[in-house]
Amino acid sequence: MDIAGIKNIMCEIPMFDNIKQSDVTVLASKLEHRRYPANAMIAKEGSPGDSVLFITRGKVEIRKESLDGKYSVLAQHGKGKSVGEMALVRGEATPRGASIVAIEPTEALFLSRNNFEILIEKNPSIVIQILRNIASTISDRLDHLGSRYADNQR
Repeated sequence: MDIAGIKNIMCEIPMFDNIKQSDVTVLASKLEHRRYPANAMIAKEGSPGDSVLFITRGKVEIRKESLDGKYSVLAQHGKGKSVGEMALVRGEATPRGASIVAIEPTEALFLSRNNFEILIEKNPSIVIQILRNIASTISDRLDHLGSRYADNQR
């Protein structure tokens, strides 16, 4: 997919809402469009956290494995959501805390850690807005988990 196509898709992803129009093309040039079939393992728990995905179509599950090899579904995310944000926040090659699995045919925009670091060096204003949006996303997820935990304690 070319940059114009990626820019069109970016309009549908809330994580990019506050990116200045003049920066959209720069960011689009650092994103890669990827397709995953249903049941594809996008990222395995424990593998290096080296990217974030912005889902443009389909749905993924976030899965945590137990010691006996079974897994629990922590969350499901669909169009407009991001997954793997901690890979950018935590630092170099931090292991993923959970697996990401496509549960239906899925498409996503992929931002690698390498391209993120290029943005840090050359376009820090874009990175600042992305990090603000990631912080907001993580905060919302923590609030949701806190509410679920409180409900389970009652």
